[in-house]
Amino acid sequence: MSDRIAKIGGSVGAFAAEEWDALAGGNPFVSHAFLTALEDSGSVGPGTGWQSAPIVIESED
Repeated sequence: MSDRIAKIGGSVGAFAAEEWDALAGGNPFVSHAFLTALEDSGSVGPGTGWQSAPIVIESED
């Protein structure tokens, strides 16, 4: 069993789009482009009641 590392990002945009979308399963509402657009437009963040804090679990395999 390999070690696992948890990373918390300040935004979805902090992670590579290709890696994020590989896990999105084709769902456009969890795609990197959609979530990053929400962050960049100010639709989410301070004052909106929702703050992005994505967690990514990584391992060697």
